[in-house]
Amino acid sequence: MKHYTVEKGLANNEVYHVIQDSKGYMWFATNAGPCKYDGYSFTNYNIIDGISDNTTLALYEDYKGRIWFISISCKLNYFYNDSIYKYEYNDKIIESLSGSYLPIKNSFYVDSLDNVYLGISHKGIYKISKKGEIEIINQTTDKKLKNFVRYYDNETSIRYFSPYNDSIEIYNNDTPKTITNIPGLAIPDIAISFIKKHPYDNGYFLSSKNNFYSFYKDKIESHKFKNRIIYFDIDKNNNIWLGQSQNGIEKYSNADITKKTNHYLKGKSVSSFCIDRENGTWFTTLYSGVYYLPKEQITSYKKNNGIPFSAVNTLEKNNNDLLIGSNKNTLF
Repeated sequence: MKHYTVEKGLANNEVYHVIQDSKGYMWFATNAGPCKYDGYSFTNYNIIDGISDNTTLALYEDYKGRIWFISISCKLNYFYNDSIYKYEYNDKIIESLSGSYLPIKNSFYVDSLDNVYLGISHKGIYKISKKGEIEIINQTTDKKLKNFVRYYDNETSIRYFSPYNDSIEIYNNDTPKTITNIPGLAIPDIAISFIKKHPYDNGYFLSSKNNFYSFYKDKIESHKFKNRIIYFDIDKNNNIWLGQSQNGIEKYSNADITKKTNHYLKGKSVSSFCIDRENGTWFTTLYSGVYYLPKEQITSYKKNNGIPFSAVNTLEKNNNDLLIGSNKNTLF
């Protein structure tokens, strides 16, 4: 696994997010600004280059090919045609916030009418029109409620998620649906991190602190992990990738959180991942930079492949041969 750090050109070892754009470049959101990687070297951007705030928490490519940078201060910038632009309504956003609030990861979207959607903790979803008109969707006045909101875009609708007491409300085109009696989800400790749509049903996955929930076929399943979940996503093959604080990232097959197949970067805090066009996997970490795993090429050999035993105790390479030893004093 390749390892990229400041010593190899990365702007900062504290990395929050990774995406691959439509041109094939890899982008990284770091504590010292966004970085673009072309396969050979990094190009780093900061306030000197026109970024509003160095600490960049998330990245997003819109339908025009603009790469958006979402900063810790909720100010927005985008990269387009090799230039950096400040979002023209940044001042309106900050004025509307009237205080210090954090943007919510995976809660940014630009639709085909150039409406910008920005999820902000304790506030809700900010919808900013092309003319700068701000609408706060699902706004809360309850200061005790940590109103973490997410949306899921399926190209035909935008869904908003808002926790309240032991339930969440799902808004699909402003029509609410409530899921209640969620174990472990209660005031004042609500801290929903991520929500993703279930690939096999009109259900959802949700994480809150070190709890992972599956809403599937009108059933709620809860799984508690030792470490806090700081990221999860679902790839195109319906594998769940779940990153934990100081416990690396785990891969679960077939959208089933009970079927763990791989565990990478144990001891690291993995903040995001991305599978690129070559099917290589990029992992960002807090404090340890970026890791790259080339395309997984794993083949499983069993008895029906000619191996005379199933219990393998040892492997040893002998020139171009692989020696396989069993617990029955057998060598193959």
